[in-house]
Parts: sequence; C-alpha cells; structure tokens
Amino acid sequence: MSGYEVQACGSAQSARQLADGGGCDLLVADIGLPDGSGLDLMRDIKQRHGMPGIAMTGHGEHDAQACQAAGFSRHLLKPVAFDDLLAAIESLSASKHP
Repeated sequence: MSGYEVQACGSAQSARQLADGGGCDLLVADIGLPDGSGLDLMRDIKQRHGMPGIAMTGHGEHDAQACQAAGFSRHLLKPVAFDDLLAAIESLSASKHP
C-alpha cells in the first residue's frame, strides 16, 4: 500500500535464507519466533548483512533495551499502529538513502 515490497517469513530460518539471498533491505520481526529468538536473528542478520531491523514486542522498556542491544534500530510495542510502523520504515529508509 505504501510502495514497499514485503516478503513474509514464518520462521527465523526462512528470514535468514531470504537475507542470505539478498532479498531484503530491512528486517521487521517479533522477538518470539517459532524456531528461535528474534533477538538472535537480528544479531545474526546485523553481523552478516549490516541490515537494520524493527522489533515488535508485547512488552515495554525491558524489551526495548534487549532489542537495542541485539542490534534492532527501532522498537515498537504491540499492537503496532500501521502509521507507527510506516514511520519507522521511512525513517530507516531515509537514513539509508539520503
């Protein structure tokens, strides 16, 4: 709806495969995934690809600190308003492409 191409992944492993194939510029992830932690996923993606990420979690300040330490660029509290997600995406896109 906003001009971005979105590829959904159902697991940390499929997200890694997509990133390894060069198929994305930004990770948007929950930290609770069926096959692992979104925190571990972000650490791996950040180290291997330097990709920014947006975390979506159900808890506040504690999760925000853990997400920042894992390499996420932004933390959004669920339920996430579409406008907030879009603003975070645009912010990270603008910093990548000034």
